[in-house]
Amino acid sequence: MNDPANSTAPTDVAVPPVAGEKRHGTELLANHTAKKPKPAESADPSDADDESVAVLIDDDSEEQKAPARTGKKGKGGKKQSQPKSKHKPGRDTDWERREPRPEGSDPKLPKRKVALLMGYCGTGYNGMQINPGVVTLESELHKALAAAGAVSKDNADNPAKINFMRAARTDKGVHAAGQVCSLKMIIEDEDVVQKINANLPAQIRVWGFVRTNNSFHAKNACDSRIYEYFLPTYVLTPVDPARYPRSQRAKDLGGNFAPLGQLYDELPKSTESELAARREFRISEEQLTLLRDLLGMFVGTHNCHNFTVNKGFKDKSANRFIMSFKASEPIIRGGIEWVRCTVHGQSFMLHQIRKMIGIAILAVRTGAPAKIILQAFENVKLNVPKAPALGLLLERTVYKAYNEKWANEAQDRLEPIDFDKYKDTIDAFKEKWIYSRLVEEELATAQFDEWNRIIDSRSMDFEWFLTAEGVDIDSKPDLTINRPKELVADIKDPALAAAVKEAVADSDNDDGGDE
Repeated sequence: MNDPANSTAPTDVAVPPVAGEKRHGTELLANHTAKKPKPAESADPSDADDESVAVLIDDDSEEQKAPARTGKKGKGGKKQSQPKSKHKPGRDTDWERREPRPEGSDPKLPKRKVALLMGYCGTGYNGMQINPGVVTLESELHKALAAAGAVSKDNADNPAKINFMRAARTDKGVHAAGQVCSLKMIIEDEDVVQKINANLPAQIRVWGFVRTNNSFHAKNACDSRIYEYFLPTYVLTPVDPARYPRSQRAKDLGGNFAPLGQLYDELPKSTESELAARREFRISEEQLTLLRDLLGMFVGTHNCHNFTVNKGFKDKSANRFIMSFKASEPIIRGGIEWVRCTVHGQSFMLHQIRKMIGIAILAVRTGAPAKIILQAFENVKLNVPKAPALGLLLERTVYKAYNEKWANEAQDRLEPIDFDKYKDTIDAFKEKWIYSRLVEEELATAQFDEWNRIIDSRSMDFEWFLTAEGVDIDSKPDLTINRPKELVADIKDPALAAAVKEAVADSDNDDGGDE
């Protein structure tokens, strides 16, 4: 690029007037409408060489501004309008060279907007999104991108500089097989995917990438998301009717059970023999049918304010569209029976899927009618517990509208975002790093048995909406009154205390669901 700072000014370009110098309006207007030099333009800003790029310095002198309209009247008494100046502020300017790039910085390479297709086992990570002070999946990915030369090392710690965005922000411990991230990436090296994976832990894999249009946004362009919840059926073991005295389960056993008190029962942890016996549980056809009926109640557009946090009934953003929610036939893994619950929805709120699974578990255990799901969409606040993160998997993100528009209209440049081409690789990864690890972790930690223990220890917080008739709003307890901080402080069980504190906090943050 020629250096404008050292070139001779063209004779047909007016020199900006010296401050205080007066010129006639016509002369000034001529100067502004004269031909002006333009800096050379690059097809892609990222292709520009920083060391030879000149920038314009704006001059705010009054003489450069267009002459004001005088408002004088011409013939017939009408105001005469002055001709508009074509001058734009900052165009009659001086050139100044930009500072050269620091010595030792990476050479400037062209970046292209891409969709990066990836999967991961979320065990050991504090969720997907970068969070200073903790290890997240994105922090590992950004380090690998820089090490592989897919992004400049100068931009490795600043996602905004590469326009980074993920399709779904998965929580701590949640897995993914079909995550998509959008970013501006250097793709000159045909082995870039292999190099990225070489710098990632084995439990995080990049499947590949496709070029996209420049405005592509992984979250906004995503039509829908498919999640899978891998549920051990022993968590559906029927409840102790004494803990839920008004449940269908209690009714089936005679219904002669005393009402619950106002204190929590710190139930003991299961012994090894008790846990082994529970894991022998196998779901009945009746229970599986009820589970499927409960999940089916979520299909359609509903007010899901009870299945997230800090949203009231009147919050329109709580309306969510679920396309399907199904439970598979049972399978045996690690000596435990499991059911895959697969939900396909447009979008999901924080904890939504785990809370939907949570209420389904409680309803099956107590024998509650499927209509409690419909009651949960109404203007009553339910304290729905969220199921463990361990079983949740982002199966796939879907880009149907984007693929139909851009991949069809720009076939010479763009490809559809499609996970099917990596199916065999993804299935092998899921088997090794997700399903197998999930089973191993449950066998080692018994998270679902512990979840049931905590829920049953505070059953008075749930039994009022799990009756044989469904939700009984008249008997709803007030967590902030019946469970004061002094009572919570007396709980010796750390896990139970943490669960109660979270429930009280959610109750305090309720913004009007019970009006």
